[in-house]
Amino acid sequence: MKICYLYIADYNTQLTGVDLKVKRKFEALKEIFPQSLFVQFDGNATDINRDEYNLTIPINYPNKNYFKRFFNTKKLFNTVNNFISDKKDQYDFFILRYPLASLSLMQLINKNKNKIIFEHNTNELAELKLTIKKNKKIIPFSCRPSILSYYISDIYFSYFIEKKLGKKILKSAAGGICVTPEIEKIEKEKYPTYDTIVISNGLNKNFKQAIKNKQNDKILKGVFIAGTLAVWHGIDRIIRSFVETEKNKTIELYFVGKIDNDILKNYTDLIGVSIFIIDYLNKNELHDLLNEMHFAIGTCALHKTELYEGAVLKVREYLSVGLPVVIGYHDPYINSIPELKKYCLNFKADDSLLDFQCIDNFIRDLYNQTENLNTDIQEQAFKYLSWEQLLKPLPKFLNQIKS
Repeated sequence: MKICYLYIADYNTQLTGVDLKVKRKFEALKEIFPQSLFVQFDGNATDINRDEYNLTIPINYPNKNYFKRFFNTKKLFNTVNNFISDKKDQYDFFILRYPLASLSLMQLINKNKNKIIFEHNTNELAELKLTIKKNKKIIPFSCRPSILSYYISDIYFSYFIEKKLGKKILKSAAGGICVTPEIEKIEKEKYPTYDTIVISNGLNKNFKQAIKNKQNDKILKGVFIAGTLAVWHGIDRIIRSFVETEKNKTIELYFVGKIDNDILKNYTDLIGVSIFIIDYLNKNELHDLLNEMHFAIGTCALHKTELYEGAVLKVREYLSVGLPVVIGYHDPYINSIPELKKYCLNFKADDSLLDFQCIDNFIRDLYNQTENLNTDIQEQAFKYLSWEQLLKPLPKFLNQIKS
């Protein structure tokens, strides 16, 4: 079987967690399907770039002042359709991360029925509502033509079209890959006979980088890494909980990356004392920092997207370097594996406080009970969370929907 993995790159040039995920996932995918191809549609690229397994196709987005989203989406999916039309007979399926509904996506899926498999990583409608709410704050409503067209195309129309066309688009797809059972349920509520499989997010063994084993030190250091600003990170919940429940002064928190200054302004007396804010770090700098950490904190406000289950990438990255994790949601895959579950402390996906006294006890017990804790966590992470392990059910699923 031959698979073509289609990836729509973001407008910015910065490598994001999603970029890394899809590229590492493809590395494992081509081990199962050796004749696979990774195709990136990139608005920042200027020339077609090709090697044996990778192809970059530039998107020359039109320079429009009004209804920019509409014209860009049309240009994007016309380019994607031209590629699929040329390669339709060469590949059994084209895998595409679900990009939200649009008239152009509807045309693409109708022209290529039962050839495209969508990946679903979130509650699309709930996340869209959050994005709309944020964008309204950034750009207040105005009757100016440019602002009015933005509100129509990017705010009101985007939500309407997802509600209206989402089901029809899924109906013409070959199937869907969902990262949690909860997301699978959401997609099947749109279209009950949608063929789906649950495959959690994973790790690539080729990107293994260990940290040193640590002891049960007097001060425990915890880290949270944020590549972008997102309300579901729950940084406000983490800091508020830390202030209200960490009474023994035995924990320090380190926040790396993009942090909302509106959250930090209420805790200026703690910055540089027990809460440390660090700008973006390169790979070596980040590894040096992680070498000093005792635990990591994952997403803590997933419920803001109306989700209570997750398969968060950075949590898998934390485990892959050997750090025990604290999360504010239920990870169904990790919690189904006893060898991983014991290294993960779960709090409810709501606005309640994270109990840092409980966190302190949990982390210290782990270090007391296991001599080489960080090495053991890493070994278990790569045993159970590698893409090679998680993708094993995929060939059977693809054969089923093909027949």
